[in-house]
Amino acid sequence: MNSSTRRDRIGWKSYLIKIAALFMLLTSWSIAKSQTSHFYRDRAMEKMVKGDDAGLISDCTMIIALDEDDVGVQCAYTERAMASFRLKDYRSTITDLTTLIELIPKREKPYYLLVNAYYRRGYAKEKISDHGGAITDYTHVIESLPKKAMTGIKSWTEMEAWAYFRRGQLNLSLPDQRDRACLDLSMACELG
Repeated sequence: MNSSTRRDRIGWKSYLIKIAALFMLLTSWSIAKSQTSHFYRDRAMEKMVKGDDAGLISDCTMIIALDEDDVGVQCAYTERAMASFRLKDYRSTITDLTTLIELIPKREKPYYLLVNAYYRRGYAKEKISDHGGAITDYTHVIESLPKKAMTGIKSWTEMEAWAYFRRGQLNLSLPDQRDRACLDLSMACELG
């Protein structure tokens, strides 16, 4: 065996050892990252129960950075948005709900989390006096939800009634939308 063949074989073994070490490192890093994400999920739940909104926001931020599970990230954005809303940080609420809306897969049937995000974002927009944006979001809720007769899901009908009510209230403040406001408020009463 000549020296170059032996060197090539040693180089190849060294290369395989390096690849195996890198694989083990990446695997252990991925496992550690997953365990860290679960740690923050558990801690975020504790903070939610205790009403520690600032701590909840911090843990949800870590979950968003570490979690690879789409549902976990969606929940973290939802909870961080609601904690921001309770702290009256409406712009952060709107930002998180907008990101959440972009993350949720669009489906043929209305997806409750998506419609709920539009409703909550509309309410946050109301709080910062973005009435046009709020009306647009409430309209999206109204148009996206199926009618009660089709689904039998009471919570969807209630959300639709609230969306009509909130949109009607906003339209009342616009001089050229009073007729539409009356229609919206009538529909809200009819839905219950």
